[in-house]
Amino acid sequence: MLKTGDGGFPEADFLNGYCNFCGDCRSACETGALREIPGLSPWSVIAEIGDGCLAKQGVVCRTCGERCDSRAIAFAPRIGGVAIPAIDTDLCTGCGECIADCPTLAIKPAHRPLLPQGAQQ
Repeated sequence: MLKTGDGGFPEADFLNGYCNFCGDCRSACETGALREIPGLSPWSVIAEIGDGCLAKQGVVCRTCGERCDSRAIAFAPRIGGVAIPAIDTDLCTGCGECIADCPTLAIKPAHRPLLPQGAQQ
């Protein structure tokens, strides 16, 4: 879901919905600021798991992994501890579905690392 962000620019509001990449926002954008660029990801957003994560606090929680359709969130087992989630940035689409479902809101959108010019994803 999009909302008006700083300076009146569109901003993704993942707490109220996720992006299924349907293209409706692009179609509704009268200025053409939202457009598809062939060969590039729809945006440079990925999920980032912060320290407030329950698993990082020793509490079993796999909500984010269960919500991730692209299977970008995996849980690394630990001897004598709770499995910790890790995000595969190559698989993360930046849809934000994991963000709203996190019981502690420990997952935030982050910018995907930029690739050097000429590098392929």
